[in-house]
Amino acid sequence: MQIEYNFILDNILDHPYDPIWFTHPARDSKVGVEYLFPFDNFPINSVYHTGWLDRLKGIKFIIYWAQLPRYWEIVLSEQCISSLQNDPDCYLLIHSVHEARFDNIDKVSDQIYKFKIPFNKVIMLTSDIEIDGKIKNNLKQVWVDNYWEALCRKHHKTFTNTSIVHPDQYTLKHVDRKFLSLNRNLKRHRLQWMYAMRNENFDITPQGHVSFHLPAWQDSMPDHYQHVMNNWRKPEAGIPDQNFETMTLDSLNPLTDITISNSNALTEFYQRSYFSVVTESDDKLPFVTEKTFKTIACMHPFMIVGNKKMHEQLRNKGYHTFEEYFERDGVETQEEMIEFCEWINSKDMEFFQKKTEKVLDKLTDNFYNYISGSVDWNNIVRKVIGSL
Repeated sequence: MQIEYNFILDNILDHPYDPIWFTHPARDSKVGVEYLFPFDNFPINSVYHTGWLDRLKGIKFIIYWAQLPRYWEIVLSEQCISSLQNDPDCYLLIHSVHEARFDNIDKVSDQIYKFKIPFNKVIMLTSDIEIDGKIKNNLKQVWVDNYWEALCRKHHKTFTNTSIVHPDQYTLKHVDRKFLSLNRNLKRHRLQWMYAMRNENFDITPQGHVSFHLPAWQDSMPDHYQHVMNNWRKPEAGIPDQNFETMTLDSLNPLTDITISNSNALTEFYQRSYFSVVTESDDKLPFVTEKTFKTIACMHPFMIVGNKKMHEQLRNKGYHTFEEYFERDGVETQEEMIEFCEWINSKDMEFFQKKTEKVLDKLTDNFYNYISGSVDWNNIVRKVIGSL
């Protein structure tokens, strides 16, 4: 039996020639519905403005984008709050799949309580597989798999300015360094990885195309920069207090040009290296994002620095991973990072040339698996409705 449902959005922008955009009250920015729901078979024609709340039949999901942990504030109109309080078929669907961390979920829960919205009327979409189907801070959690895969695939199919290497373009004749390592946003494991590459015994950064932007954040995000200085760069945190310098790729601005997957300026760096070392968004949770899917779209063997279950997740989706190529099952701890760097340092360019030539079929399989893949919204909404 098919269950009728629709979506409600506050603050939809009126424009006859645009897709559906809405303003985000807590971020002072506009967001497209397809950015939040890039899935195949998502019913875009079932999105309505709040004036339809009392006129629609079936289940009504009021969508709110709360990008935790940073953007946690919930801002709802009085009409939405009233419907959530009084309409038994109206639910709040909090979209928070961009990150896997929920550091401020207690604040979200407190806001729901202050709005006097029953907690059983709230569903939170999450990227944390470990809390799927559970209640966290009184909020029901539904894990959404493959969000970043679906979004990046849409970008690679529809954007012209994006990094991609088609199989008929693939060549190793431009390779001038062993690896590519992109480290834009500040994360503790990226500091650890930088220290592993540039430790007291050797420095392998000249052997790769490496970006790292810790000092560049001093002006743009001084509070976050100071948090890093005070809490992460300590011997007891696994990161000795040493001087790090900003490392940028040729012609790329460190804080603006390396975005989700929308810069074809990166393509040449994939073509000028044999493999990628991916420092994912989170090193503790199995959370695969655009950082890995970019390497697949550019036909690179990859090693993810972080939770080894991420490789397992990818294999479950039908992708090849490259433990044999790298002669290890993963790189997770500081010691494993340093050992991995020692291994890279001990091998010459010819070694990686031969290694890469042997996995060309796997790289091609990954590319077509990614480009031709599908993430069906119907599978997601069944979980959401089943949680009500």
